[in-house]
Amino acid sequence: MVDTELNGRAICVLRNKDPREDLCALADAIVEAVEILDHGGSLVWLNEGRLVRVNAEVLCEIIRKHVVTEQLVNHGGEQGWALAYYPFEPPTAKALAALLRAEKLEEGSLGARARPA
Repeated sequence: MVDTELNGRAICVLRNKDPREDLCALADAIVEAVEILDHGGSLVWLNEGRLVRVNAEVLCEIIRKHVVTEQLVNHGGEQGWALAYYPFEPPTAKALAALLRAEKLEEGSLGARARPA
């Protein structure tokens, strides 16, 4: 079944021209989709009333559940064309590390995008 609703998830559009640009697009989608905060110098995810420290494993969970890619799909007949949303596959371990360790916004830093708690 094709998922045609965003349901609170964020769209990540990768251009596949510049790896840093793609990493920034993913970082932007993550902070759009969930509450990532800087709590005393640590990245935390405000999830169902709890503060969850963001590490690579947690980041993969966030990406799988809250970030999607978008595709134009032809359903044929009267339904015609529609946008469909598919779970975003988490990136490589190197890219996850960059999201967590980069210091500058233009390097894909989640920390630079996180609001202070």
